[in-house]
Amino acid sequence: MSTSASTGTLGSIVRQQSGVVLGVLPPITTGPTLWLVSLIRRAPLVLNVQDVYPDGVFKRAWMARLNRVLERFILRRATRLTALSEGQREALVARGVQRERVGVVPMWTDLEGVRPGEYGDSVEITITDAAERAAG
Repeated sequence: MSTSASTGTLGSIVRQQSGVVLGVLPPITTGPTLWLVSLIRRAPLVLNVQDVYPDGVFKRAWMARLNRVLERFILRRATRLTALSEGQREALVARGVQRERVGVVPMWTDLEGVRPGEYGDSVEITITDAAERAAG
C-alpha cells in the first residue's frame, strides 16, 4: 500500500493543475494521501463514500479506534462528500459531518437492460444503449 500511496501522491503533485481532488472511500487509509494532495495542490477535496464501517466489523478494538480516528480526520477535512443513499448520508451526519456538505448520488443498474441470459451467451451493452433506455 505504501508504494501505491507514494506513487499516487507523487503523480498527483507533478501533473497539471486540477480544480478538485476526488477520492473514493473505503479504504479509509487512502484518506490521508488524498488530503495531502489536496493541500499541496490547493484544491478542494471531494470524497465519494461507498460505505461507512460500523465498529463491530473490526476484530480488534484498537483497529476500530484507528478507523474512527482516520475517518474523523478525513471526513472533517473534505470540502464535500457524496453518499450512495439517504441512509448512508444519515450515517455520515451521525459521525459528525454537516448535512449540507453531503450530497446523495445513488448507484444504479438498468434492470431492464441487464438481464441474465443462457449459459454461454455473450452480453454486450453500450453506454449509449443504457442512457437511451434510462431517458425513456
